Amino acid sequence: MEKIVKIRAQIRGFLAFSRPFTLHFAAVGIAIALGAGVGLVKAMGAPPKLANVDRWALPQWKPFQAAAARQELATSAVFTQDPAKRKADLAAAAAAAALASAAAWRFTGTVQEGDHQIALIEVDKGMHIRRILPGDELPGGAKVTAVHVGELDYTDSAGERVLHLFGDKKDSPVNSHKNQ
Repeated sequence: MEKIVKIRAQIRGFLAFSRPFTLHFAAVGIAIALGAGVGLVKAMGAPPKLANVDRWALPQWKPFQAAAARQELATSAVFTQDPAKRKADLAAAAAAAALASAAAWRFTGTVQEGDHQIALIEVDKGMHIRRILPGDELPGGAKVTAVHVGELDYTDSAGERVLHLFGDKKDSPVNSHKNQ
C-alpha cells in the first residue's frame, strides 16, 4: 500500500510540474499520431505504377565496315613518304620550336630580398612571373651569372650577355643588348 501511495505522489508531482507544458505535450502527441497515421495509409496502399517499365530494347548489332578506313590508309602518305625527309622535317620543326621558346621570356625587373637581388621575368606571353636567382636557367637554356639592380647577366651559346632594364650602359665590359 505504501508503494501505491508513493507512486500516486510521484504522478501528482509530475502532473504539477507538467501543467505549464500541457499544450506542448498535446502538440507532440498529435504530431506523432498524425505521422503514424500517414505512414500506415502509405504502407497499406498499393505501390505506384512504374512509368518506364519495358521501355528499353537491346541495341542492334551492326558489323564493322572497314572499306572506308582501308581506302583512307591505302592512300595515306605514311606508306609512300621517304623516312629520311620526314626526320629532316621533324628536326627543322624542333629547332624552330626551340628558337621560339628561347625568346618566350622578358626581363621585367629586379627585387631585393635581404642582401640578394632577384630578377623577375615574364613567361607564357606575360601570363606568369618567375623569380630568377644567379645560377638558375632561363627558359631558353641560358645560365644566369649575376643579378644587379636593373640588370641581368647571363651566358648563352653566343657568349656572356647583359640585359639592362633602363637602357644600355656604355662602360659595360661584356656584350650588351637591349631588352626585347
